[in-house]
Amino acid sequence: MLPIKSGKPSTLFAAQLNLETSIPIYEAEPLLLFSILFTLLGAIGALGDRGSFVDDPPIEIEGAVIPPGKGLKSALGLKEAADRGDSDRRRLTSWGFHAGPLFGFTKANELFVGRLAQLGIAFSIIGEIITGKEALAQLNIETGVPISDIEPLVLFSVAFFFIAALNPGTGKCNNV
Repeated sequence: MLPIKSGKPSTLFAAQLNLETSIPIYEAEPLLLFSILFTLLGAIGALGDRGSFVDDPPIEIEGAVIPPGKGLKSALGLKEAADRGDSDRRRLTSWGFHAGPLFGFTKANELFVGRLAQLGIAFSIIGEIITGKEALAQLNIETGVPISDIEPLVLFSVAFFFIAALNPGTGKCNNV
């Protein structure tokens, strides 16, 4: 069983789960551990999906396994630059990444950002369980800004990314 540190119950993840669901901590621990494990496996792509979307054509079993010789981008669900043609090969860095900008709201970028977010949430929960502190308190960062001051920024961010998700990008840079 995970040790519970002393502190406000609302700041402890396990205690907060107990308050919200009325599930005792000793019964919720396997669920928390399974959730963290599932999130980590999904984030590193070990569940075999290799970043498929509903509107993508189905892939064979070879698409679920990273072939030998492929780089880090292939493991994260991004396309390798060498697969695109000779014109892109000249612009590779020493690690096999494009020298130009990669940011865009493409499917590959959404998968990459989603996997990093899953890892961040999993490690944040692990840190809360171990230290008994919230995510910002673990880093000794307390803003002290009231929620009413942050609310417009959060609403703007949500609206911006919602609109950006509805208008997917091409991932191509027009400056080159």
